[in-house]
Amino acid sequence: MAGADRAVIMALNILLSRFSFFQQIREMLKKFSQARTKEEKVTWLEEHVVLQSDLSLDATKGAFSSAVFLKESSQWQLSVCAGGLTGASGALPLVYTEWFMERVYRYNDHAGMAFLNIFSHRLYCLRYLSWAHTRAYAECELTSGRPSERILQALWGDGNAPECGTDGGRYFIPATRSLRSLAQWLTRIAGADVSIVPFQVRWQPVSEAERCRTGTGSLTLGEGAVIGQYIQERQTCFSLTLGPVPAGHALSFYPGQERFKKLQASLSLFLGRGNGLYFYFTLRQYTDTADGRVSSGCLGNTLIVGQRNPGIRTEQSLSFPLDYRADIS
Repeated sequence: MAGADRAVIMALNILLSRFSFFQQIREMLKKFSQARTKEEKVTWLEEHVVLQSDLSLDATKGAFSSAVFLKESSQWQLSVCAGGLTGASGALPLVYTEWFMERVYRYNDHAGMAFLNIFSHRLYCLRYLSWAHTRAYAECELTSGRPSERILQALWGDGNAPECGTDGGRYFIPATRSLRSLAQWLTRIAGADVSIVPFQVRWQPVSEAERCRTGTGSLTLGEGAVIGQYIQERQTCFSLTLGPVPAGHALSFYPGQERFKKLQASLSLFLGRGNGLYFYFTLRQYTDTADGRVSSGCLGNTLIVGQRNPGIRTEQSLSFPLDYRADIS
């Protein structure tokens, strides 16, 4: 009797957070695991915790229907009610749960359910790891790192830590996604001054259904409020200026080059998908080398007239659509 009472007390102690699956696994990693690194914690979760789908049609009060400690294998066994394959809220139809219940309780056949729990356990482990990756406090406990520093640096557009380089845009929460933070972040990535001017004029073509052609009488100004084929649009057009930078360095920002693609990917990471924003890119470049000559094999790229001392530095501004790709995740 004492052994049974001890088992009940142990089972109650396991359920540290009865109504939250994620907090339960998080607390178990903190209380029962002796692992230090992320790899050791993931290994402990996969080998010392048995997460199985609930085999019942009853609605339970909480995220778990049972929790026991298997002394023979030194494993924690938890039956999860939600997000599994079987049970009242499982992914499989209820007829599968009924069939497994019949095999287990009537014929004492656990083979089918044991095979299914292999996939259920892996599913629950991946579910927790993906949840922890999007929560700074859980990721910090899992990796024993300090993500708050690089997150705050990214919010300010600083990002001196390597983690806040080209992928630092994922740390910007919506409330801090301003043009100032975007310009500071792009300045770090490009290695040159970046300025952004919003609401610039952009000419957009107008569809036939919105044009009013005078004299034909087919569409009135009330039906088609535009005369002509193009209209000025200011709400979604932005001007991004980079530089001034040396001409040799500016070549890497030309369309199709690696740094140009990096700017496209960074804008997509910061702005997200499907917002309809349009960026016009202006690149300011100059050449002031001692032996620079006009058109030394690259017409339009070398723009120094005369020698350095005395010499004339000539700046050139090249403008073209940045056309960041909104399909980049």
